[in-house]
Amino acid sequence: MQWSPGSIHLAIATSSPRIFIWSLGGASVCDIPLEGSKEFIVHRIKWNPNGRSIMIIDNKSQLMIAYP
Repeated sequence: MQWSPGSIHLAIATSSPRIFIWSLGGASVCDIPLEGSKEFIVHRIKWNPNGRSIMIIDNKSQLMIAYP
């Protein structure tokens, strides 16, 4: 879990192919799209210091940038 540095948003990774975003206005489930048969299993997340994007990291040293 990690709070956004500039707002009240909490991003949660659960070792699954999705992330969960919570805020005072509600919650969202975001599936991580990936082409082919491989799954991107989210193990770690890190907000950009400006709070506008999240680095999503799997267990194989791959990463994606998301703009929630």
